[in-house]
Amino acid sequence: ATEEALKAQPPLVEMRDLIKERTGAQGGFFVLNPKVDDVLDKYSIDMGNIKLLRMGAYKNAGSSCYCPENAFLNAIVNSLLLDKQDV
Repeated sequence: ATEEALKAQPPLVEMRDLIKERTGAQGGFFVLNPKVDDVLDKYSIDMGNIKLLRMGAYKNAGSSCYCPENAFLNAIVNSLLLDKQDV
């Protein structure tokens, strides 16, 4: 992967449609453990034997709720640590 490929891949936290689809975020209700087992394969960038995953950044206070995004990213990290044998 090149630097251009890295820049072209948006961080997961910015994939609002994917997060909404997986968490079912509607108002104040959302799934705390969304399905994320396919995210690494679909959205990672391969660099040899290493997979890079752009996850996101912080949000300024008072900008809006970040709960669905946090639940989504937390599920990904848990999936990587608990499910994948190649971490």
